[in-house]
Amino acid sequence: MKVEILTVGPLRTKCYLIIKDKQCLVVDPGAEPERIINFIKEHNLNPKGYLITHGHFDHMMAVEDIKAEFGIELHTPDELFNYEIISTPGHTKDSICFYFKDNDFILTGDTLFKETVGRTDFPGGNEQDLIKSLEILKKLPVKTVVYPGHGNSTTIGAELKNNEWLR
Repeated sequence: MKVEILTVGPLRTKCYLIIKDKQCLVVDPGAEPERIINFIKEHNLNPKGYLITHGHFDHMMAVEDIKAEFGIELHTPDELFNYEIISTPGHTKDSICFYFKDNDFILTGDTLFKETVGRTDFPGGNEQDLIKSLEILKKLPVKTVVYPGHGNSTTIGAELKNNEWLR
């Protein structure tokens, strides 16, 4: 399995393409639908569905264009793309992470970033909920790669050492 990263929109949201055998999932297509669509076509990929980590505009503004172009819907785990959906409220009430255990990575949206966490001062945010969600993520294997909604990737191990929210 391969993870391709496209940084899109004015908030530099990470749109991820999870690729296996020329099939792909589109995760958090937050902006620049033409760029995402062109990347998929240029690499001869066949989208199987999309995933959204939470309902903020910068993570889903291009969904309708992607759906219309490829005729895809919200994906659920299957044999090709097997992942666990982890509820991680805090940044928003509906925040979720997608944990690809067999491939040692997790897509955290705006729950966990490199050396910090998502804001909780927006409507629907709750710091105590976020702290509870981080307790769940802290239990993942240290080698798990974290692909956040913004910024650089990291690992659970690095965050346990360097992120004050996970200590």
